[in-house]
Amino acid sequence: MTEGLGAKLREVRTAKGMSLRSLAQALGVSASLISQVEIGKTQPSVSTLFAMANHLGVSLDELVGNVPTASPSPVAPVPTPPDASTVRRAAEYPVIEMENGVRWEKLASVPGG
Repeated sequence: MTEGLGAKLREVRTAKGMSLRSLAQALGVSASLISQVEIGKTQPSVSTLFAMANHLGVSLDELVGNVPTASPSPVAPVPTPPDASTVRRAAEYPVIEMENGVRWEKLASVPGG
């Protein structure tokens, strides 16, 4: 699992004014689990990670990738096509590897791609 996932989850949760307990109660898990995920001591199941992202109103891409978690601007930016000469190596893509073998990988190099 990427080191920043827990920190990103905590950042989003606190920005939304949610406590550990309120998030845990909404998801049907323990506050201890949420805390351990945020400090990087454990990995959530895929379903728990997905539920956390949905409840917090962020995408998994935002949690895994480098997409800013700040509230979106009122005017949506026009995506620019990636430069055909741009090459990204597999090692450059953010990845979350779960204990159960599931691997989440950000493949798009353009935000929203």
